[in-house]
Amino acid sequence: MADGVAEGEDQHALLVRLLELFVQLGIEGRRVGEKVSKSTVKMSTSAGNLGVLMPKIATLLKRMQPISHPSTRLRNLFRDFWFYCTVLGFDVEYSGLWPEDWYNAVCVIATKSPVLIAQENLRSELIDNAAIRSDAISPNELQEFRNTVCGVLNHPAEVVPIVNRMDFAQCTYLLSVLRMEKMRVIHAEHKEALHEFFKYLEDKTIRKDKGGMWICLLSGATVVFEAYLEAYKKIKVRGKLYWWGTFIEIYCSAAF
Repeated sequence: MADGVAEGEDQHALLVRLLELFVQLGIEGRRVGEKVSKSTVKMSTSAGNLGVLMPKIATLLKRMQPISHPSTRLRNLFRDFWFYCTVLGFDVEYSGLWPEDWYNAVCVIATKSPVLIAQENLRSELIDNAAIRSDAISPNELQEFRNTVCGVLNHPAEVVPIVNRMDFAQCTYLLSVLRMEKMRVIHAEHKEALHEFFKYLEDKTIRKDKGGMWICLLSGATVVFEAYLEAYKKIKVRGKLYWWGTFIEIYCSAAF
């Protein structure tokens, strides 16, 4: 179906339906998982149902342009999609938990996803989000999640205390952004892919966040850029790297 759908509005409609189904299955799986294990991070009861949808979503997005200006509905669906991917570990390479083609599909989806920026207030959107309710997570599980975030950021001294004060929703958001944007710059074919991360640093809702999210994302910018360099140093992309070096120099001079 994803291969055969006509371009344009039909593609968009199918994308919305697939993401809606994914999110709904995630919500239902979370409810079942809570009854079984009383743990938000053990929602794997319906992970198989979610996993089989990811290659279909990826196949559809391969035929579409990167989504830069989504509707509020589509933006929210992508946000919830990435939250579930992060909580269940679909976005972890060589995790040993899920089939490799699921991870490969997630990489494709990352290259076409819109940035995960809040519409008005980041904190409010995280509190109200059903995908990352934290009422069933234990203190030990929360600390493990914080440690994972710190590991992705390479344990910077100025950021670790901030992350260790974050709740489950904040950690999920931060980890979702970091993993998705790393996959974007590694696998995207358009040179503007790296620019997407700067949208987080420019976003007013993130700058106003009192939980230190902007500082964490600023630290994450280094991680994402290093991933970009590592991916592209293996091929002849001097022109692209020069283009990005010039862009970053101009951006930093203007913004900071």
